[in-house]
Amino acid sequence: VVVARGLIGGLGFLLYYYTISVLPLGDAITLLSLNPIFTVIAGSTFLGETIRVTHVVAAVGSLMGCLLIAQPS
Repeated sequence: VVVARGLIGGLGFLLYYYTISVLPLGDAITLLSLNPIFTVIAGSTFLGETIRVTHVVAAVGSLMGCLLIAQPS
């Protein structure tokens, strides 16, 4: 488990630095700060936790903020 965590963590750091080097800094940090959305989905999928209305509201608010900051074409 520790080795798998080290490999996945190392891959995560490599992708983090690659994202920062390829995208503009504001867009990269905005996209990388969407981790809580993936945490809610993973918790529901793998742990069987319930998704509450507050989780959905926070996730939608985060996505809307991401869209407003990144301003995709």
